[in-house]
Amino acid sequence: MRTFTSIIILALLALWFTALTGCEGYTRPPARADVAAVPYHEHSLWNLYRARDYMAQGRYEIAREHLALARSTAKTKEMQELLDREIAAVNAAIRTRR
Repeated sequence: MRTFTSIIILALLALWFTALTGCEGYTRPPARADVAAVPYHEHSLWNLYRARDYMAQGRYEIAREHLALARSTAKTKEMQELLDREIAAVNAAIRTRR
């Protein structure tokens, strides 16, 4: 009986220690990923993508909103100029539809 109790206590201590350490005994190497870095803000790129998708659907008002959001988060002068041209094109499309 004394041996059984000792084994149970040792097993509980091992589980407790594992829980405290967070199972850090096993670490796998990070996956190899080929990532391309771009000098643009990710929110600007996402909103530009969404705006162009909305423009293709003919939803110009929503496209203009997404372009304005993209313009507000643009980092570079080049991206700001591109978005200004896109906004002007959407505004022209909205005016011709009215």
